[in-house]
Amino acid sequence: MRERLKTSFEKRNDGSASSRRVKTFEPSSGLTRADLVIIEHVAAGYSNREIADRLSKTEADVDHDIRHLLTRVAVSGRLELALYALENGLIPVLG
Repeated sequence: MRERLKTSFEKRNDGSASSRRVKTFEPSSGLTRADLVIIEHVAAGYSNREIADRLSKTEADVDHDIRHLLTRVAVSGRLELALYALENGLIPVLG
């Protein structure tokens, strides 16, 4: 999984303007703005507790939100969720 994330990042991080584009919010994507905020925090490596503190939520609410997102995008873990977001242009490529 790590190798797949790294390869995807390298392909998208070629320095061109298109590699830095992030999809704008599209209600038809099935993800809400709140979902995208959670995904960004997960991809940034924050723990559930840290996300809860940053978003003024309970840790249980964040845990529920993440489990719900994993089901909605059909992935099995936080790393796969981050990869999904990266591959689909939902989060920016940093670098």
